[in-house]
Amino acid sequence: MKTEVKKLRDYDIDLEDEVTLITYNCHHHEILYVKNKNSKPRIKLLPNHMYQDLTTGEIKPCKKQISNRSEGKISLRKTFKSIREAINVNCEDVRKCKMVTLTYDEVMRDTKKFDSDINKFVKKFNYRYGKSENIKVCEAQSSGSLHAHIIFIWEDIAPYIDYKDLIKVWGKGYVKVTPLYGNVDDLGAYFTACLSDLPIEECNMTYEEVREKNLLIKEVYVDVKTGEQLKCPKYFIKGGRLQFYPPNFRIFRPSRGLKKPLKEKMENKEALEKVDSNEPTYESYLQVLDENGNELNVIVRKCYNSMRFPREDDKEPELVFNILDDLSSS
Repeated sequence: MKTEVKKLRDYDIDLEDEVTLITYNCHHHEILYVKNKNSKPRIKLLPNHMYQDLTTGEIKPCKKQISNRSEGKISLRKTFKSIREAINVNCEDVRKCKMVTLTYDEVMRDTKKFDSDINKFVKKFNYRYGKSENIKVCEAQSSGSLHAHIIFIWEDIAPYIDYKDLIKVWGKGYVKVTPLYGNVDDLGAYFTACLSDLPIEECNMTYEEVREKNLLIKEVYVDVKTGEQLKCPKYFIKGGRLQFYPPNFRIFRPSRGLKKPLKEKMENKEALEKVDSNEPTYESYLQVLDENGNELNVIVRKCYNSMRFPREDDKEPELVFNILDDLSSS
């Protein structure tokens, strides 16, 4: 059965309706409302790349293999949501965390060798600096070369890490050690944005090409690597980096001991009382329709962030495109 997802401007949830309150840390909460909960499977996988639609009984072929991760949008959304959750849940006390960035001297596109190198490095790192959990996030550059960002998380204050020692441990290229900064209001969101968005200076496109492809340009006012406010915003193409990730490449590799977000079912009234914020910082209202336009479900997400600070007003899009033209012509 074909379905269509439609965005709604608003949807009223009754105070007595059941919702799920998701707590990531003391500052980040989410209220999730699903009108019709579906506990039954819809499809059954069959041999020879076929599947059966259990609602109609039809047997259909599975979708073809994607050529890069940007084509698997649903999978990517789940991956980046998992990364965002893992960081916001486990990196609340940034004094216990350090991020290590590993790159290669030469272009690295061999995913199997890359996986092996990263796993060996983590084992050596834990031997030198004590047991820790980690969030491994793998990124592709515009050249297609792979590199890794690894957030190590200790139970106590993070130890001093000798930069020169890490270079010897890695032995394959550049190493950078940075602390995480507490003045970023949503660390997980900033980090995942860097994995998907491409700086406009790397895109090599003109104004006409950007308009023709309907690419979205966004402004960033906080440096994700330092957590500091920027005097001038940086401009990125949203999702521009996704085309460089190989198909079936695991971007997110968490260690087993990471904490999970706390999920509690309760009435909407009780959830609103527990949320330490008057207004949500993000809202999403989705309506699921069948092929005849009949409503199948309504899904509402409301995110609350007590650390969210006000930012400058958005600039006019024309200004963004003018800057893009200047960079592409230089």
